[in-house]
Amino acid sequence: MLKKTYSDTGQACQVTFELPSEVAAQTACLCGEFNGWDPSAHPMERQAEQLLIVTVPLAVVGAYFAGQVPPLILSLVLYTVPGVVIGGQLGPALATRLDSHKMERLLALIFILIGVITLWTTLTGRLG
Repeated sequence: MLKKTYSDTGQACQVTFELPSEVAAQTACLCGEFNGWDPSAHPMERQAEQLLIVTVPLAVVGAYFAGQVPPLILSLVLYTVPGVVIGGQLGPALATRLDSHKMERLLALIFILIGVITLWTTLTGRLG
């Protein structure tokens, strides 16, 4: 189970990982890419009710363990689906109706819009 705890200012967050007592384990550790798969980096400690528990800062584990949609997946959905629709469905229809110069300008505007959205997302640190 995951629990997120925010500081009073809301600027910092810690994620607590709990391994329930139903799991028959004497010891456990939290491993992943965030700690180089090192089992000694985040060992779990035994708490009440035979829980194994570890708390780490959100900055260490990232959004994957915070219960959020990973930004990469959201970016793929936001940018790939429109690209497929434009390229596979609208592109051929527009190509027969617009001359190549107008098509180039339209594509340039689309890429500029995607670039501005990507830059804004990067600078503000959020999606949407």
